[in-house]
Amino acid sequence: MQAPRNSARQKGLFALITIVLIGLFCELAFRLTLKISKEIPFVRPDLAVEEHFYKELKLVQNSTISTDNDSLDVLILGGSVVADEWRSKVARYLQDSLRKGLNTSKVRYFNLANLGHNTNDNLYKYKMLGDKRFDLVVFYEGINETRFNNIPASLFRSDYTHVRWYHDIALIKQHPEMRYTVIPFTFHLFLNYASTLVGKRYFVNDTPDERFYSEAFDVKTAPTYRKNLSQIVATAQARKEPLILVNFTYYIPEKWRKSNFKDQEWDYAGCDLSSPIRTWGTPLAVEKGILTHRAMMQQIANENKGVYYMDMMPLLPREGRNFCDICHLTDDGCRVFANNVASYVLKNNMIRSSY
Repeated sequence: MQAPRNSARQKGLFALITIVLIGLFCELAFRLTLKISKEIPFVRPDLAVEEHFYKELKLVQNSTISTDNDSLDVLILGGSVVADEWRSKVARYLQDSLRKGLNTSKVRYFNLANLGHNTNDNLYKYKMLGDKRFDLVVFYEGINETRFNNIPASLFRSDYTHVRWYHDIALIKQHPEMRYTVIPFTFHLFLNYASTLVGKRYFVNDTPDERFYSEAFDVKTAPTYRKNLSQIVATAQARKEPLILVNFTYYIPEKWRKSNFKDQEWDYAGCDLSSPIRTWGTPLAVEKGILTHRAMMQQIANENKGVYYMDMMPLLPREGRNFCDICHLTDDGCRVFANNVASYVLKNNMIRSSY
């Protein structure tokens, strides 16, 4: 009778070892797949949001930043127009202008603006800096969310999870067990992506689908833009950080408009980096989205006392020498932009006068 019992135990132990080995193989295979396909960290996949999606956070988080130090610390929030990553010189020129205006070299800037980022990304990043205190916060962005409108209203999601980038971020946040295993996350990710094959979901990618260009005239992003920007304002107020909302400007050459956007009649400068307007959609739909977002920012500024607001549109001449494309700025444009912001900050006494 003893032999059958031992045999059963051995079979059970063998089955358990087999299951563990299969699980371990799946874990390693899934981690490697996520690392290759989505750049999710192999060792600590639970840190993917900070280490992959928002890498720029680490430099700021590791810096000593306080209103009690002897330097003027400026935080830049926005998209590629003001991003160092895009080789924009806005932040650098703003630093130079403030140094000159204050007659000090003690001006530092921390640029969290990045390519394609919008109110959603900037709100998240700003909230992640809860232990930091800045002397000045500058927000400038109004075009990137227009891309998300290129989708039927029935498929649009107000949290932007109809865009792969935000879907993946949201899914990672739903799986805290990724600290130990990625298997549930991987299956969840696969099921969501598979749902697109049967028409239950649709994801907006880097370039909008031409089939849905007309859908973008319905600016579905307006409520989310307003909500996110309101939370950025509330966060700044809670931290007692001076925040300046700079309203977005753009340039569509009149000759191009008159040709019904058929001829390449534009006078944009020949920049090393530029983006075709189709990055966001059709010219008129993108313009409507920008104008709608501009109106949202104006409303928020009017509703919140103590919020500093400036409109860049009348201050930055809309002509080719200042624009590389509909929104990105030339070196001259960056300098005009930065000088205008610095002048406003100093004129309105947003920061202390000596450092």
